[in-house]
Amino acid sequence: MAKSNKKGLFGYVGRILKIDLSTGKVDVFGTEPYIEKYLGGRGMMAKIHWDMITHKPKRVGAFDPQNPFVIMTGPLTASVAPSSGRTECSAISPMTYPDECYTESSFGHHFGPELKFAGYDGMVVVGRADRPVMILINDRTVQIRDARHLWGLDMFDTQERIWQELGDDLRKTQILVTGPAGENLVRSASIMHGSSAGAGQGGFGAVWGSKNLKAIAVRGTGSVKVAHPDKLMKVAKEAHRLIYRPDQRPESWKNTVAFHRVGWSFYQGQGSAGWEWLKKKTSKAEACFGCPLACHIFVEIPDRKGRYTAGKCNQMSWYLRNVVARYGSPTDVYWQATQHGDALGMNAFEMIGLLPWLFGCIKEGLITEQEFGLKMADLGTLEFAEQLCDMIAYRRGFGNVLAEGAPRAADILGKGHHHLPHFNRGFAHHWNPTAWSPIALFWATDSRHPQTPIHQLFWTFRMNVKGTWPQAGWATEKEVVHWSKELFGTEKAIDYSDENYYDPIHAQTAKWAQDGDVGLKRSTILCDYGPFPIYSSYFAGEEKKYRPDTPSPEVEAIMVNAATGREVIPNGKEGMRMGERFWNLERAIMVREGRTRNDDTLNKTLFEKEKTGTVTGPGGKAIKIKRKIDREKFEKLKDAYYEARGWDVATGRPTRKKLEELDLKDVADQLDKEGLLPKAVA
Repeated sequence: MAKSNKKGLFGYVGRILKIDLSTGKVDVFGTEPYIEKYLGGRGMMAKIHWDMITHKPKRVGAFDPQNPFVIMTGPLTASVAPSSGRTECSAISPMTYPDECYTESSFGHHFGPELKFAGYDGMVVVGRADRPVMILINDRTVQIRDARHLWGLDMFDTQERIWQELGDDLRKTQILVTGPAGENLVRSASIMHGSSAGAGQGGFGAVWGSKNLKAIAVRGTGSVKVAHPDKLMKVAKEAHRLIYRPDQRPESWKNTVAFHRVGWSFYQGQGSAGWEWLKKKTSKAEACFGCPLACHIFVEIPDRKGRYTAGKCNQMSWYLRNVVARYGSPTDVYWQATQHGDALGMNAFEMIGLLPWLFGCIKEGLITEQEFGLKMADLGTLEFAEQLCDMIAYRRGFGNVLAEGAPRAADILGKGHHHLPHFNRGFAHHWNPTAWSPIALFWATDSRHPQTPIHQLFWTFRMNVKGTWPQAGWATEKEVVHWSKELFGTEKAIDYSDENYYDPIHAQTAKWAQDGDVGLKRSTILCDYGPFPIYSSYFAGEEKKYRPDTPSPEVEAIMVNAATGREVIPNGKEGMRMGERFWNLERAIMVREGRTRNDDTLNKTLFEKEKTGTVTGPGGKAIKIKRKIDREKFEKLKDAYYEARGWDVATGRPTRKKLEELDLKDVADQLDKEGLLPKAVA
């Protein structure tokens, strides 16, 4: 057994930083008290936030200096586990709507592993500096440095300047930055890292701007000890095969730079011609720490400063349709627009949602072109994209309204709300809630865009399925039905026909996806695009090692226990239970923020207008649907969801019985003290 960095501690380094920018004080507290119950990542973040907020006499806002910004790694971060380079972060968000609420985000690349190499499992930042500052972490030396000379620089230039000042010609220092959008408190502003990684959703760049925090730079020369390196290596190699398996990929995924998720939005929107254009322009792929997928790609199109950058998925497509509409095919403009938005720290997904609202209002005459400040005849040009991003990031002219996000902009103007059918809780929709009832439950009950539980469900029951995802699906109808029966005891769990959309089984599948996501993926920490937890694989049904006939998430538990040397997650089932604990803790935070059952709802247009889609129906067969959500039936489905969670159906709040069952008695006691615990039924 390897020598531990701290007696009896493996997989973790045992220290968490706490930095108060108001006082300049730097403290350290231990990781060990959190491990057994909260694991890491999203679990630990929620517990740290709960402990820091519950004693506050008033509700803390997103731009309040006491809003704790938390960064957290997990027991697999910086290990050989595939895709273990992710990092989680959380705070009270300026982006959530209509209220500022606690939420979380994550990012890839190399910051989290480097933080552990420096000797820290995570860090908490509170307070507000009296001037722009950066935090420099060099192993156990932590400094708060003046950053006034960095204020106003874009995210690429900021990193370059810091590397120059540190004399880091090899760029080993890993840096998180906020750009001009965050400095000017644009509510959706991102925190960016490296060439293209970023915590996009949540508006945490603006939280940094409110704290006068420009950057966090970390360099570590230590290591992370694991208890059973040989076992971890063996299982990690098997996990690599499960998630990668190049010889069994569908044909459209066999191009290295196109795999894994890079070209999806491009391929979906532009077909084979656009796909070929992208492959020709791609120079190389970039992977996060420990990842076999390399889903970020560098494209041979420089920005205005001659820099080549990377991107992935929706990040690279927010302006694509406008470019194609103008020129008839993709051009360099769409990529340069992506680069410009990234440099400013803009949230690309916010732009995907903002533009339809903005252009709908202009078309209807609710916003005049003169008010807007740009000529719509120039839409699709690079100049238009850059001017639009600049006016938002620097809050110039009408950009000051747009910087509040589309829902708040509509409130400010007092009009245009009917052009927001694609927004919920301040975030633009992704995937179709009217097609997949668990997605409707995700949107209704989450604090933000529920991207990762959507993927959790879809990886097993849509993206893998030939009929519903012909471009990449590999699983047969027979295999999908088998997984459904093994996981949920019935094939109705994958039936989204009109007759079965509101079946209570979908409350169970929603809970399953959320618990697996937050417990076995977002707290260990493993990547959403892996896909983790692994319930099915490219060779399901062909090989049985670690993938028996019964699909289960045992690989994740085995890797965590090999890293830590103890049964932190005894098995996959207990990993799901840990996820349930974390989900209930986050729900308790929501309850303290005022969340009620009435808030667990959807954009009203989903109840009023029909939408189309392709889903799995009876027998796992792909079927076409066209429907709107029935409000009364959806409320009954919510009843089933609350019952599945053990929550009070009338209020949507966790009960004392459920919280104590999950070893959260202290949380139940605090809610009870504040009069927020549902009354026990006699």
